[in-house]
Amino acid sequence: MTHRFSAMARLGGVIISSTLISTMRMNIPMTTATEALVRDIMTFGYDSPEAVIEAALRSFHGQQLTREVDTTLGFPALTETEILQENEYRWQTFQQTDHSIPQDQVEDWATRLGAEKSR
Repeated sequence: MTHRFSAMARLGGVIISSTLISTMRMNIPMTTATEALVRDIMTFGYDSPEAVIEAALRSFHGQQLTREVDTTLGFPALTETEILQENEYRWQTFQQTDHSIPQDQVEDWATRLGAEKSR
């Protein structure tokens, strides 16, 4: 079964396409990771890759229009002074309690954070 995209794309080795604007066609290569994401998102009830891409583009377009793009990557938006105060508080807490997070847990977290960011 083949599906149509809003632009030319390769999905599972098959090139599929549809016209975006009556005279404009696009060829957008998709990485294996992108193909996997499209397939995964389709399991949430989307009928086709085209529906996934259209929903994503509509969401992104809406964010651009309203400037509601989260640039904090989920971290609280703090001023430099607030960051320094938080660091000082954490350092004081560590000195008093000697509680820390093992290095392997920090490395796992950093790896997951990098993988999420690349999505």
